[in-house]
Amino acid sequence: MILRKRGEKLEKEIEIGEKIRQIPNYQYRYAPIERCSDIQIDLNKGKIQKNTNMIVCEIRKIGKQTLEDYIEEILISEDTKEEEETQVQEIMSSLEEYLRESIIQMNSYHIWHLKINPYTIIIDKDSLVPIITDFSNASTTPYKKINTLDTTYYPIDYCLLTNTTAEILTGETSEIIFDNYWRNNLLFKKNNEIFTDNELIEFKEYYRRQIKPWIGKDIRKIQEKIKSEICTWDDYALSATFLVILRGTSPDINKDNLKKTILSQKIISNIIL
Repeated sequence: MILRKRGEKLEKEIEIGEKIRQIPNYQYRYAPIERCSDIQIDLNKGKIQKNTNMIVCEIRKIGKQTLEDYIEEILISEDTKEEEETQVQEIMSSLEEYLRESIIQMNSYHIWHLKINPYTIIIDKDSLVPIITDFSNASTTPYKKINTLDTTYYPIDYCLLTNTTAEILTGETSEIIFDNYWRNNLLFKKNNEIFTDNELIEFKEYYRRQIKPWIGKDIRKIQEKIKSEICTWDDYALSATFLVILRGTSPDINKDNLKKTILSQKIISNIIL
């Protein structure tokens, strides 16, 4: 159980939880808010009063081990010999496939999580399957604005959709959006042990080519185009999540094959523009 402050954001999360529970066997993939109740306060005079600001939310207990902790444990326990490295790749691939299925199913019910990262995925202590938690940012539309400076788990088209107030996308505005996106993305930092300098240069050029055709165009038309062709930003966030986890692992581990295993090309192939 957790204490949460009443408000519109919590009401939305409760609503999302109700929709999640309509998904068959949801408990094997998601851990939303199950139920809520008022806090009762004893006022010393024998009277009981509701706390109008806080509410008790019940979420199914699944454990505390994050996806990041679980993967690091696997990598540490296995040697880097070829046959054991293959086993690690298979485990990583299995985790990714299971989570992508969870995301596809969730999105099919018109629920977008919008907060997939290494800490919102918990390994169920009993079944050892990855469970998606923390639906505090979740939405029934995939293009909800998120107040965050960290762009690691969002594609650049998301930034174009949510962070632009001008009527026309000028070259200057596009550069500001691009620079903010690149600077605040963990995956595009130099010496991150995931992408080589040449790969980072290629990615940067690719992103700029995607934005260029839209310069001088009406922002509203750009946004409608993005909305109409949207795939799934949760899927993108999952790719970024695995890469961030891999980025933080021991430098002694061969990351090249693991990088291929977690489909790192989705970091650029998911761009809508």
